[in-house]
This record gives sequence, structure tokens and C-alpha cells, in this order.
Amino acid sequence: MTTNQIGASVRKARGQRSIREVAGAAGLSRHQVTSIEGATTNYTIGSLLALAKVVGLRLYISGEE
Repeated sequence: MTTNQIGASVRKARGQRSIREVAGAAGLSRHQVTSIEGATTNYTIGSLLALAKVVGLRLYISGEE
């Protein structure tokens, strides 16, 4: 998946919940969530995992060899 696709998936999964609500539950700032959804900056896998958990997404990480 591209960063744009990840951002779109997170945005869709967030639904009607506010960015502030989701960010607080994930332990992130509003800016971090906005950046992930907009694919405007790099983020850590830890931030993405925390956000995915809050919005109900599962992440599968495969090693490309």
C-alpha cells in the first residue's frame, strides 16, 4: 500500500469521529493524525499501529525479500 492509500483507509475507518477524539485515544497529536491521513509526512510504525488499533484496522507487515 502507498502512504496515500494508508491515509485514505485510516480516514474512512475513522468515520464520523473527530480527529481530536481519535488522536487522543491513540496517544497522538491532531497534527500526527492529520499528517497520516493526508500522507504529508513520514510516521513511525508505532504511531500507525496505535492509530490503526483505535480506528479498528488491522495491519499486516510483510518482509519483501
